[in-house]
Amino acid sequence: MKHLFISLLLALFTLPFALADDHEEEYDHEEDIHLSSRDVAQFLKEHFPDQYQEMRELKEIEPEEFEEAYDEAYNLAHEYAMIKEESPQMAENFLEIEKAYIAIWKTADAAHEEGSSPAELAKRIKPKLNHIFELRHAMGKAELEMLEREVESFREEIESAEAAREEIIEEELQEILAEFDEHQNEEHDDSDEDEEDDEFDGF
Repeated sequence: MKHLFISLLLALFTLPFALADDHEEEYDHEEDIHLSSRDVAQFLKEHFPDQYQEMRELKEIEPEEFEEAYDEAYNLAHEYAMIKEESPQMAENFLEIEKAYIAIWKTADAAHEEGSSPAELAKRIKPKLNHIFELRHAMGKAELEMLEREVESFREEIESAEAAREEIIEEELQEILAEFDEHQNEEHDDSDEDEEDDEFDGF
C-alpha cells in the first residue's frame, strides 16, 4: 500500500482546480521559476512538515515511490511560487486549500480504519469542502479583479494612443526619413571612395 502522502498528492492534482489551469497559460510568457531540491524540501518543511518527514523515510525504503512523491511535491511548490509572484494572498489561499484537502483525506483514511459509514464521513468532511469552496471563490474574485484592472489599463493605453495619433504617426515618419537620409549619405560616401580609386587607376 502506498504511503498516505503519495495518495494525498495525487488526489490534490487530480481534483478540479480551475485556477491552476488558468494560470498555466498566463505564465507561459513569463520567465519560469526553477526550484532546487533544497527549495522543495524547505517548502515542505515550512508548510507540510508531516509530509516532509514521511518523504525522508520514503527516500530510504522506497526510492521509486519517493521520486513520484517528489515530482508531485515539486509541482505543488512550483505552483505556489508562481501564484505568489502574482498575489501573495492568493498564494496563501492556495496553500490553505491544499492543506484542507490533505485534512479531508486524512479524515477519510481514519474513517476507513474506524469502519465509519459513508454518511458519517460525509458529515465530517462537508464543512471542510464548504471552506474550500469559499477559498476558491475568493481566489476567483481576486483574479477577476486583477483581470478587470488589466483591461482598464489596456483601455486607457488605447484611448491615450488614439488621442496622440498625429504625434505618434509623425514620430514614426521622422524616424523612417532619418534612416532614409542616413542610407542615402552612406551610398554617397561609397561613391566618392570609388572615384578616388579611379583617379589612380593604372598608375
